Amino acid sequence: TMPPLINGESYGFCMVNRNKKSLRLNLRKEKALNILYKLVETADIFIENFRPGVTKKLRIDYETLRKINPELIYCSISGYGQTGPYSHKGGFDIMAQGMSGIMSMTGEEGGRPVKVGVPIHDIAAGITALYHILLAYIYKQKTGKGQHIDVSLLESGLVWTVWEAAAYFGAG
Repeated sequence: TMPPLINGESYGFCMVNRNKKSLRLNLRKEKALNILYKLVETADIFIENFRPGVTKKLRIDYETLRKINPELIYCSISGYGQTGPYSHKGGFDIMAQGMSGIMSMTGEEGGRPVKVGVPIHDIAAGITALYHILLAYIYKQKTGKGQHIDVSLLESGLVWTVWEAAAYFGAG
């Protein structure tokens, strides 16, 4: 439903989902959960972006799914990771931008922090998830074992501030 709409469909949605097959399941229903479990039996990768704890309630957490498929690569993407003091909080790109300090690097010198023009932490988390999944896939090819990957918006974006952090801590 996000504009611009072309023939009643979101053009942005169509761009990022082109050539994909989609399935919508209400995981609170046993029948839907069983469909997901059947798909997991032969899946290589499972990606979720719920707040930590939600997948356990839905019975789609790593421990549950790896019993179905021990070779499964399971990637969790959340605002602040699966552990730590903020893990229970919802995470959005704008919040991660503020917490990481990246907003203080944009805009006018001496002015208020300004949001980066693109959802940089969302993009960083997606890229971080991708290369960790690829590494886990190589490991799986060698060992036959899957693993759980934990990616956070905040930590993924912090990596992109390494030069600025070095300049700050090195020269004030």
